[in-house]
Amino acid sequence: MKVIGINGSPRRNWNTATLIGDALDGASEAGAETEMYDLYDLDFKGCTSCFACKRIGLEDHRCAMRDGLTPVLEAVREADVVVIGSPIYFNGLSAMTDAFLERLLFPYVSYGNGPTFCRHPVLPAFIYTMNITEAQLEHFGIDINRFRRFMRRNLGHEPEELYCYNTWQYPDYDRYEHQIFDMESKRLQREEQFPKDREAARALGARLAGKCGSP
Repeated sequence: MKVIGINGSPRRNWNTATLIGDALDGASEAGAETEMYDLYDLDFKGCTSCFACKRIGLEDHRCAMRDGLTPVLEAVREADVVVIGSPIYFNGLSAMTDAFLERLLFPYVSYGNGPTFCRHPVLPAFIYTMNITEAQLEHFGIDINRFRRFMRRNLGHEPEELYCYNTWQYPDYDRYEHQIFDMESKRLQREEQFPKDREAARALGARLAGKCGSP
């Protein structure tokens, strides 16, 4: 049983990466083999619309591009679970997460009679971190993940989701402008809520690994 973690944040040791690491720890405790990839460490592009993955007669529909993302895509293809974490920038996923999902999902999209070319369903999950509150997200009606339905259709499972709100953005707020933020609520989030988010991420990883059974 293999669980892959994808860090779509440019930070390797901050909120998103921490939660993904916790999810992988939970999966490992449930008996899974785990591996984590940091997208911002890789040299790759999004889908270039070459349509090589749609050629007639292909037995295995894979992305034809060869770059730093290729081994990650191969790892996800062979995995049982993929946990994708992304900070929310401009009401959506980070640019690298967006590009990764284009490359991951488009080869599975069938233009023929079948709904998908996926032959090995993968359990997906998303972890989102953002500096707005849950109330603000609901008020503005933001749909932060346009790939959700494509995951369900092309990987064979409905993705689970974990939201982490009102995040602590940097160690020293005195160095940056922050007048629009309620600093007391952010301190409480970091001290009281973030540990709960970490436990939720660990439970998420364990639950997903448990759905796959023993290794």
